[in-house]
Amino acid sequence: MKQARAFTRGWLRASVIFGSGAAVLAAQPASAQETASNPPIGSGEIIVTAQKRAQALSDVSLSVAAVGTEQLAANNTVTLEGLQTLVPSISFGNDFNFAKLFIRGIGLSSSLPGVDPSVALHVDSVVVSLPQAQLGSMFDLERVEVLRGPQGTLYGRNATGGAVNLITAKPTDYLSGYVRQTIGGDALLLQTDAAISGPLAEGVLARIAVQRIDRDGYGHNEYTGSQIDNAKQWSLRGHLMLQPTEKLSLLLTGELHTEDDRALAVKFREVSFPDTTIASLTALGQRTNADGSQAAFASKVRNLNTNFDPINDRKQYAFTGIAT
Repeated sequence: MKQARAFTRGWLRASVIFGSGAAVLAAQPASAQETASNPPIGSGEIIVTAQKRAQALSDVSLSVAAVGTEQLAANNTVTLEGLQTLVPSISFGNDFNFAKLFIRGIGLSSSLPGVDPSVALHVDSVVVSLPQAQLGSMFDLERVEVLRGPQGTLYGRNATGGAVNLITAKPTDYLSGYVRQTIGGDALLLQTDAAISGPLAEGVLARIAVQRIDRDGYGHNEYTGSQIDNAKQWSLRGHLMLQPTEKLSLLLTGELHTEDDRALAVKFREVSFPDTTIASLTALGQRTNADGSQAAFASKVRNLNTNFDPINDRKQYAFTGIAT
């Protein structure tokens, strides 16, 4: 897995959802109650795999919160940061390209490369250990499971605060798909989500999902006049499920997430640095001219005041195989 430099934060104030066109059939999102891999245990029950096996949420003895497809889509939750509004006891921050995920106040408090987080993140049971690589994968999900409290027994090291499991939507044995277009916000957001799933041959199922986010910036660089904290992201995931026998299945997955925008700049606030000198500003990265002249804090909290624009050039990819 390879990762680069940043993460995008934002809030959507208004959105309009459009139905799919003729190219894709009507939406049939996989839910926690109806999945190809985890059949329903009881009517109306939410099925989770928090204890490494399919169980009704009401039968799990752990402190678990499960968020399904419909709730994620209704709240347009496309980042880990967005889980804060859906799940109690979880908080999120980022600086210097590190995802800082906290559960019940326990999480990553360092910004040094190589430091292990205290909350484990898994995508389809595969651990994503580096905090720099935990900023993708939040698209075309079946559900999100948040386990609060120490989870070392089942999830090993780095799960002192808890664990977050992202369960992606899997291939279906019938043709299905969706297209969802979202438009809105003061910083104009254009977001497209699409997926198509179905059988390719006897015992071979496939699913392809894509997400495109293009959003204007939330602030400006007061020195250069450029927008900052904008978003230009592509995400792509492909599943291929092979079922050679009734008792054996093999799921092969490839995933790619890219960002190329001016997001995630570190912003220093004047109130936190009283009586700061020009030399100190230069050391903190808020420099303007080479000689340090005109160095100043930005006038608004979302803005920067520096002679160079932030660079967010990230590429994350992963290939996994799961035999069941």
